Amino acid sequence: MLHRAISIIAYHVLRINIEKNEKGEGVLMQIVLKFNLPGDKDDETLARRGKEFWKCLFELNKDVLSWIRHGHNFKSADDLLVEMRDRLVEMDLDCVE
Repeated sequence: MLHRAISIIAYHVLRINIEKNEKGEGVLMQIVLKFNLPGDKDDETLARRGKEFWKCLFELNKDVLSWIRHGHNFKSADDLLVEMRDRLVEMDLDCVE
């Protein structure tokens, strides 16, 4: 899903404007994305909410690494799946029903 979001953003980038500030220092980059709505609604949502999805994956990865390093109390793979599903629901993303 993350790879798809990155591909969508790269595909829809029409121009990048680079400007210097008043002192001629620093760089301001502006990325303009255009979508044909409603047909590209899913792609637009992925592009707009990519940071939230990334944070979700980051948090899940931290949990999994902690379980690997410090152990866990899951009695079965099903218990693990239920826990991960609950964590996704807690993150309150629209992609989780």
